[in-house]
Amino acid sequence: MKLHLPNLLAALDARRFTQKELAAAAGWSEAKASRLVNGRTKDVTMAMVKDLETALGVSAAYLFNLEDAAQTDDERRLLANYRNAQERDRLIARAALSPDGNT
Repeated sequence: MKLHLPNLLAALDARRFTQKELAAAAGWSEAKASRLVNGRTKDVTMAMVKDLETALGVSAAYLFNLEDAAQTDDERRLLANYRNAQERDRLIARAALSPDGNT
């Protein structure tokens, strides 16, 4: 199965990771990270997906651009609130690490 490249690139951008930093965080060679980021990897393994989830802090569903499993409007609102809270927490953590605004 192929990753959804725009979501992978968005996750890299959100973490402000270079390919080299992704490789280090995932425990991969720089060449492997480069092949993946440039869309030259045909299929990813479950081990690669787990590495990406850990390194980038995103879910496999996000990496493959799969639809949410939410069935009702209430479930969709709950998921949206959860994701917004995660982003807020990341922003708070960044601000705590760099109170002057320089991250």
